[in-house]
Amino acid sequence: MSSSIIFVIDPPQLIAEAVPLVISLRQYMPDAHVIAYCPDKKEQLIPPMVREIFTKYRIELRYFDATSRFEPNYRQGNKILAAAEPRETKYTLFLDTDIVAWKRFPLREVGIADTVLAAPEGMRSWPTGHGDSWEKAYGHFAMDVPTSRVRLVKTGGQSEPYFNGGVLAFPNVLPNRSESFGELWLQTAQDLDSSSAILKTRPWLDQVSFPICIARAKLRWTALPIEWNLSLSRPYNRDPLPSDLAERAERAVARIDSIDAYFLHYHKPKFFWHTKYEGYLDRLISDNTAFENYRTFARLLKP
Repeated sequence: MSSSIIFVIDPPQLIAEAVPLVISLRQYMPDAHVIAYCPDKKEQLIPPMVREIFTKYRIELRYFDATSRFEPNYRQGNKILAAAEPRETKYTLFLDTDIVAWKRFPLREVGIADTVLAAPEGMRSWPTGHGDSWEKAYGHFAMDVPTSRVRLVKTGGQSEPYFNGGVLAFPNVLPNRSESFGELWLQTAQDLDSSSAILKTRPWLDQVSFPICIARAKLRWTALPIEWNLSLSRPYNRDPLPSDLAERAERAVARIDSIDAYFLHYHKPKFFWHTKYEGYLDRLISDNTAFENYRTFARLLKP
């Protein structure tokens, strides 16, 4: 077994979302090594029903210490803390919990020596224009900004290496370093976080620190194609939408429907509606639990 798939729960958050994720993973990857990470102080908050589902689908539960690792608390920091935990496998595929697998995916493709694979961000959200820059961020570690560029998924623009954070694959062991990749990512994020007088990286700290960690580790990176992280989010706040937003939403749905994805990054259940993937979240729940749909199931678990 060369790769682990990991995700995070944070009771009472990310509990309902975890269940369709694990069902879909087992549906298409029955033999994959899957680990759910949880802050150790929240172990008793995991509902018994969810524990039973994890046991049924052979999902290993592991715990990490989140106390005072990011001050003040940084919710996205849990993914970095989970990544920094030791694993027995050579490679890790991290998934955001609001993701489901749509079809079988080639897990072996993410295990490439000395290479990180990551889904590009949709649009440029950092730097925010407050005097921050990639030059400052890399310069904090006495490095130049890489000359390589990544194509942003939604805008099509070119950017310094900048990744979504929802689907990330990396080698656990680094050549010529005592730290694992996850441990180096954690060190990088904490160092940037402590330099808040120089750089304002929250809430994008995980995304800013990730490509810098790749450079510090002297690894290559490869942008994953959109099939690995198909975002379903789009304009969907008002009904009816203003004409300009309605046109954008229609184009977004047409684009979504044109892709046969490995993973659907749905963000909110409503974004399944009006796409070819509509009903999938409900089917995962109704076909594999005693609940008739996802909403009924989630309502029971939401605080």
